[in-house]
Amino acid sequence: MSETVMHEAVTGPDELHALRADVYRLLARLLREAPDAELLAWLGELEVEDEASPLAASWRELVEASRGSRPETLARLPRAVCCQ
Repeated sequence: MSETVMHEAVTGPDELHALRADVYRLLARLLREAPDAELLAWLGELEVEDEASPLAASWRELVEASRGSRPETLARLPRAVCCQ
């Protein structure tokens, strides 16, 4: 994934801020445009820690949705549908 780089291990405040910035970049990109094949593949390979938090559940849903999506189908969706 060329524009968004997620950090694998967070060891301090600087790394936490960098990770947070990466997540915000990812969210902005998903709101701005339909994901391309590269981003869908990257999202589909994410490993979410197995925890019971609502945030982890949302990440797992995003991973699963990306695995079953095709970029050409997402690009045709009206923005109101794909970007709610």
